[in-house]
Amino acid sequence: MEAVKSDMLEILCTSVSTQLNMTVYAARGVTLGLTLVLLSYNFKVHLMNREEGCAPNKPFVVQRRDTDETQRSGKSPRLLCWILTQPKHLKNRTASVKETWGRECDITLFFSSLNDSTFPTIGLGFEEKRRNLIKKTMGALRYIFKNYLHRADWFLKADDDTYVVVDNLRHFLKDKDPDEHVYYGSKFRLEDLTYHSGGAGYVMSRKMIRNIALHSQGTQECEETGPEDVRMGMCVKALGGVTGNSTDNNNLEVFHWSSADYFIRGQTDTTPSWVRLRQPFWKSNNKLSEVSVSFHYMIQGDMRTLHYLLNNLNVHGYHKPGTSR
Repeated sequence: MEAVKSDMLEILCTSVSTQLNMTVYAARGVTLGLTLVLLSYNFKVHLMNREEGCAPNKPFVVQRRDTDETQRSGKSPRLLCWILTQPKHLKNRTASVKETWGRECDITLFFSSLNDSTFPTIGLGFEEKRRNLIKKTMGALRYIFKNYLHRADWFLKADDDTYVVVDNLRHFLKDKDPDEHVYYGSKFRLEDLTYHSGGAGYVMSRKMIRNIALHSQGTQECEETGPEDVRMGMCVKALGGVTGNSTDNNNLEVFHWSSADYFIRGQTDTTPSWVRLRQPFWKSNNKLSEVSVSFHYMIQGDMRTLHYLLNNLNVHGYHKPGTSR
């Protein structure tokens, strides 16, 4: 009797094992089938993208939504924003730019030392050293000249810790001519040279991009050495360009080389001597323009916070007063 029970138990176990194996094989078959379907679909999408000219390392381009009267009337200038960054900042600083004000430009490009197809960034091949900043800047300008010159009217250079109020920038540029040899930003003075701060961001006309790309190489004042913003000012001057006046109707600067908080406080006992030397008009009772365009040293949380306050926070019962333009 015990032998019969043992045989029956063995038969039952064998049957269950066979059924389990068949279930596993069936599941594997379904999985394989779904995988083949997905691969086929992805391959078709890949072919469609190739036929439509889609590049795998496509720049971060945003088709923006017009919001103010200037933009709705069709007078809004086409704006390309290009940001200098580096690989170690992509997940923090640069991501903050990409997810906040970077979305409001017509085209946004990120330049780094290395290509990164997922972010994406355009690699310029220079080692991430401060002395190479002018080389990265000139390299980016030549890349833009070659690939994007006729796709925008104005070209904004910014760092990955610069915050830009893009709608104010568009308004600032709406009556200005992109075919003049000019650029705008936070103006500094050094002896007989005027130039715009690199950290505050500066915006170049289409004509200036063309002239620098075509004529900087071989021009002594445009040698790719020294501080980026000073060298750029020297180059612009040598090529006959103009360091434009960047103020509002109240004669207040709209591009700012430092944070909003630092600029509101104005000169104090701790103000660096180079600031006192190069911005003599910056006083202790300095006022901040109501139509400010940019701020510098806006790291991650500061950038996201300012973006939220400007774009998402509503105060019930409060009507914003008219602003000076």
